Amino acid sequence: MHEFIRILKSESWFLVFFRSVLALAVGLLSWPVVIFLIDLYDIYSPILEEDSMQWVIVASALSTLLFLCIIVVSWIRKPSAVDLAIKVEKANPQLHDLLNCAVELQKKSKSQNLTFMENRVLQTTDSKVRSIAWGQGTRPNSLYWVSVILGLCVGAGLAVWGAGQSPVQKAIDSLSAEPGLTVSTSLTGTLSQKEGPPSNEFTRGSDVSIFADIIRGHRGQKKARIEYVTGEETETVDMLETSVIGRFEYVVPAIGEIFKYRVVTPSLVSEWHNVIPYDPPALKSALWDITPPAYLKMDSFEHDGFGYVRVPEGSEISLNLEVEPLPERVDAKLISIDGNLSLENNQIRYTHNFVLEGEWKGHIELYDIDKPERPPIVYDDLVFAPIPDEPPLVEITEPAKDLQLPSDATFLIEVFASDDHGVTDVRMRIEHAGDSEEETIFVDPIEKEKRLTYVFDLGERALAVGDVLTYMALASDNKEPESQLARSEIYFIEVLPPEGNSTDAEGGDMEGETKEIPVRDFINKTKKIIRSTYDAMLESDESKVERLAVALSSDALGLKHEMTKVYDENEGSFPTVDGIDLGELLNEATYHIEQTEIYAGDQMLQESLEPSGKTLRKLVQLYALMQKMQKQKSKGKGKPSENEETAEGEQEPQEQEPGKDPAEQLRELAEDLDKLKEME
Repeated sequence: MHEFIRILKSESWFLVFFRSVLALAVGLLSWPVVIFLIDLYDIYSPILEEDSMQWVIVASALSTLLFLCIIVVSWIRKPSAVDLAIKVEKANPQLHDLLNCAVELQKKSKSQNLTFMENRVLQTTDSKVRSIAWGQGTRPNSLYWVSVILGLCVGAGLAVWGAGQSPVQKAIDSLSAEPGLTVSTSLTGTLSQKEGPPSNEFTRGSDVSIFADIIRGHRGQKKARIEYVTGEETETVDMLETSVIGRFEYVVPAIGEIFKYRVVTPSLVSEWHNVIPYDPPALKSALWDITPPAYLKMDSFEHDGFGYVRVPEGSEISLNLEVEPLPERVDAKLISIDGNLSLENNQIRYTHNFVLEGEWKGHIELYDIDKPERPPIVYDDLVFAPIPDEPPLVEITEPAKDLQLPSDATFLIEVFASDDHGVTDVRMRIEHAGDSEEETIFVDPIEKEKRLTYVFDLGERALAVGDVLTYMALASDNKEPESQLARSEIYFIEVLPPEGNSTDAEGGDMEGETKEIPVRDFINKTKKIIRSTYDAMLESDESKVERLAVALSSDALGLKHEMTKVYDENEGSFPTVDGIDLGELLNEATYHIEQTEIYAGDQMLQESLEPSGKTLRKLVQLYALMQKMQKQKSKGKGKPSENEETAEGEQEPQEQEPGKDPAEQLRELAEDLDKLKEME
């Protein structure tokens, strides 16, 4: 093959390639144009997401078809060697039609032999191949290439832009496994109830909410309509937007028939769903019979339905439940704070009995046994609030204070007792030296309030100076099966010598108490510990009892330290009265209060009362002996000598001096007591 023929064929294929590149640019430009037209159509007539892929395929097919058509035309219209030779001759006039002749002779040589001169022409043309500018006549110029490259770039850019348009995005979303629209149903107004599937069952007459959650909107907007079937027609209603973004709601009021519907958005359509009504189990009556305790002597009464009811504590409550005959198999459950209970089945009647001890709250749930997948029918709560039988109240109204009396004294005690339903028993409790006795002072009939008197005769008991009696009033009510017991405030009687006694322990004559030995202060603190112990024993809360026991132990410890300090400061200086060492009495009282501290610290409150009582008796005995010593000092049985009177007169101002040593004062008191004994 001659060289010029080979070059002409190559230039022909180059021209086909150039046209193919142009076809590609045209194809790229055509695809976004078609997408733009489809997007414009989507604005005015929204395309469904499920149909968008077809539109994108059509757009791609049109662009591809245009590209292929240009390619085919380029192949069909591929220039021949003669055509290219003519163009090359025009670009190279120095050839003087040599190339055209050579091409014609090459074509002629295929059918017949050429002459010498004709072969000479072919050889001459081959020799000038390198001097011919082949591209100037056959290949496109630079403007052509700029246009093609610009077309490719613009086409690629517009293709990227078109990929972000609504139809293409819908087509991509249609391939996603995530749904763009979800539909659910629920009873209207039930915030806590879990939403159900779009096709669901609800009790007849219920208001049903249909929710549509739009995940993918149309062109940035979210709105929904509901289509439902009424007879042979289909109606469309806009759904209401809720407070949740992208959620819409439609309420089917008082559903009575099957509701067939589907949710439609501009780009999404759900399947057809059915909301089916059914007849649930229902209560015909719920009757509660309340029988108060017999001791209250109250009539029985009934409560129909549910709500809030105040009932006497301890009442017997009986539930009589009757359900509608349809459906036939119904299970009734009583859901309450004390557990869930399946009521005993008796066809369409159910019964349940219990005794009200504290506040009771519960509700009834009915289940269709043949349709276990259906939710239960839940009724309103019923609350039984007990009216408590409060413990009785008892108080000692007279004398209502601690007393200091001689061992043969007699006095009158007035007691007031009350209870909301009746007082059955009133007693006086008297404790002495660890022993206790109770005496009933109640007189029939049983009444809500009682005012009683009791004569307290100390002469009936073997008492000595320094003894302490504890007394209180106890009252019981008529509660069954076990009555409630209440006690009054605790009071103390200190047995002292008859001379100069006071009926008021708190405000008695304190002349016998030395300033340095605060016996009365010790006595009052011991009484406080005993009263607090009795109060702590009435508590039922263990944590509170523990706190009170710690406080009692702390008080006892503080009192022990005070008495120990006084004993240490005056050790060896305590006088002896009637053969009794006052210092030893104080030491014994300190020992007993230490036992109280130990018992209280171990929360053994009952056991701590005995050492507390012994402490009080020792202190009262100490107080009585100190008073006796003081009175003997001030009186005496004979007239003292003039010198003694003078000495006593001189000692008075010295005793009143504020800075005198307590031990020195005790020694002086002991010396005065010895002088009085010598005078006797």
